Amino acid sequence: MKPGDRVSLQIEKGVYRGRGLARSGGRVVFVTGALPGDRVRARVDKVKRDFAEAALEAVEEPGSARREPPCAHAARCGGCTYQPLEYEAQLALKRDVLVESLSRARVPLDGVDLAVTGSPEEGWRWRARLHVEWEAGRPVLGFREEGSHALVDVERCPQLTPGLARLADEVRSALAAEAAGLRGVEELRLGEGGDGASRAAVLNVHRALDPQTASRLAARVPSASGLGWQGAGPGAPFVRIAGEPYLFTPRPHGVLRSHVLSFFQGNGALLDVLEATALAPLAGARRVLELYSGAGLFTLPLATRAEHVRAVEGAPWAAADARHNLAAFGHVQAIEAAVEHDAPEWARGRFDAALLDPPRAGAGPEVVDALARTRVARVAYVSCDPTTLARDLARLREHGFALRSLHLLDLFPDTFHMETVAALER
Repeated sequence: MKPGDRVSLQIEKGVYRGRGLARSGGRVVFVTGALPGDRVRARVDKVKRDFAEAALEAVEEPGSARREPPCAHAARCGGCTYQPLEYEAQLALKRDVLVESLSRARVPLDGVDLAVTGSPEEGWRWRARLHVEWEAGRPVLGFREEGSHALVDVERCPQLTPGLARLADEVRSALAAEAAGLRGVEELRLGEGGDGASRAAVLNVHRALDPQTASRLAARVPSASGLGWQGAGPGAPFVRIAGEPYLFTPRPHGVLRSHVLSFFQGNGALLDVLEATALAPLAGARRVLELYSGAGLFTLPLATRAEHVRAVEGAPWAAADARHNLAAFGHVQAIEAAVEHDAPEWARGRFDAALLDPPRAGAGPEVVDALARTRVARVAYVSCDPTTLARDLARLREHGFALRSLHLLDLFPDTFHMETVAALER
């Protein structure tokens, strides 16, 4: 087997990041876009000593759970790897990927309760990032092809809420109408609040927008309660064009404000289940440490239950939102600092329980080791990546923590992404 070869392969199972696993000549072959049960023709791209990587060229015999994708863009758009798979089969595949990831890290699963919660496949997404390119003076908005820089012009994404889809359409039309002044736009950030009324858009640009163009733009996007632009590069300031860049989501214990540039969970349909699942392992805790606390989705209900909460968040927009959302709770410390940089402070604290919701890279050894020094007895770990979750759970086990339950929440239906809440105790 060598790069460029065309091979016929039987897909044994799905593995993380939307690839199918097959075997040929004693070598494992990972095929992007292939699904369990498929017989496929694939082009070999890379060959290593123990495995090869290949691209799907044709499905010779579809697996029993393969379906016609409901979205017209599915064949090219890299956003929904699993859309050609029946939804119940998607959940089963994600469960298998999670279990295999933990098993490879030698995290014991005997006696561990594993639950799975699905999501609606359409209209669940209230945060989106669209790439923008210009062709003959016309804006093209959409998502990248899998493994490519090619942009797919997505006129309608079924994932978006109706309000967010309307906002995207308005911005698309505005870009076309004001093309002369907006050709510096490279990306579009969209957000909608859980109130269904607050919507905001941010245009990422490689050169500043002139005030006249910005003013005309605002008039062409009437459904936006907030509109702004941001220059290129990390830490570039946000420049307000019109309205306010905040989104508002009513929760049982108050209304959460989140800046359109703050991280916030993107699936509105499962927000209640996620909150309840993440907080259940902390029931009765009086002193709680929350790391990667964001705008305060979990902190707000914790503030009504615990006597003391230290919530640490490093992203400035989210940290500012948290201070606003938790201003009425004097027993909550909302700290703006990188979690690892604040570790010398919180590692000396006395906490009963901890909640972590790190980014895709996970918490990592430094944070896990510091967490162990706090002597917390219970941990709830919210993860969006099964491989980094497995790594961190294995290290927590070295510190005496036992995994008690796993709950896979499909916050990203039709994609290979998944959210998992792990409950541990020692």
